[in-house]
Amino acid sequence: MVGALTKRVVSALRMVPPEIEEAFKRARREVGGRRLQVSETVRLLGRALAPAKRTFICIDALDECSDKHLSQLLTSLQIVSRRSPGVRLFITGRPHIRNVIEKYLPGRVRAIPFSPNSQDIREFLER
Repeated sequence: MVGALTKRVVSALRMVPPEIEEAFKRARREVGGRRLQVSETVRLLGRALAPAKRTFICIDALDECSDKHLSQLLTSLQIVSRRSPGVRLFITGRPHIRNVIEKYLPGRVRAIPFSPNSQDIREFLER
């Protein structure tokens, strides 16, 4: 997911920073075209976000992320949000995920609980 975020941010830039371009070229040249390590991808994501005053990262249904990847994703988001103060995270998920998010992003979580009613669901299905 961090790689997808990085790709999305980089694709929105007017010019790809040389450091990022070189990292991806280097990874392609490696035997088997290896992917970048998560730590390197997080660093590049921070580099891509550096010129922006404000960036919103939206992640829907975080509670559906496998436990295997959840801690790595939240650790990565923690690092990115620390290094890039203009980053705002918008994360949705079922209520039980809130405690996990607060563990990785202490003091940065504001929960807005909501529950769809039957009319909301009906309108969604009709559209």
